[in-house]
Amino acid sequence: MLDSDLIARVAALEAKEEVRATIAHYNTIADEMKALDHLMDMFTDDAVVYSSSGKLAGRVAIEKFFRRAFDGGTEFNQHYVTNQVVDILPNGFARHRAYFVALQGSQGESKIILGQYDDRLVRTNQGWKFSSKVHAILGVTTPEAGWAHGFAETSPE
Repeated sequence: MLDSDLIARVAALEAKEEVRATIAHYNTIADEMKALDHLMDMFTDDAVVYSSSGKLAGRVAIEKFFRRAFDGGTEFNQHYVTNQVVDILPNGFARHRAYFVALQGSQGESKIILGQYDDRLVRTNQGWKFSSKVHAILGVTTPEAGWAHGFAETSPE
C-alpha cells in the first residue's frame, strides 16, 4: 500500500510538469504565429493578460492583442524559457514564474528580448488554462548593440 503523502507528492510533481508542458505549448504556438484559435483555447473566458500594452481583460481583448502580434510583420520568433518555478496551489490552481529570452526577426531587424512571466493557471477538464498572465518585457537589444551595459528599456510591441 502506498503512503498517502507519497501519492500527494507524486501528484504535485505531475501537476508541475503539466504546467511546464502548458508553458512550452503556449510558446510553441506563439512562436509559430499561426494557430490563434489554439492559443486562445489556453485562456479562461475571464482571463487577464498584463503586457506592455497594458491590462487586457477577457478573451476578446486578449485575442485582439495576439492577432495584432501575429499580423504585425514579425517573420521569426523563438522563446527560450528559463528559471521556471511552479507552485501548485489549493483548489486546482498553480502559479508559474520564469524568465524568457526571445529572439525575434521583424521588418529586417533582429532583436533580443529579455522578459519575465508571472502566470496563474487553473486546472480544467481540458487541461491547465491561463487565468492571469504577466508578460513583462525587461529589456530589448539587437545583436549589434549587445548587452554589455544592460538592455534598453523599450518594448518590441
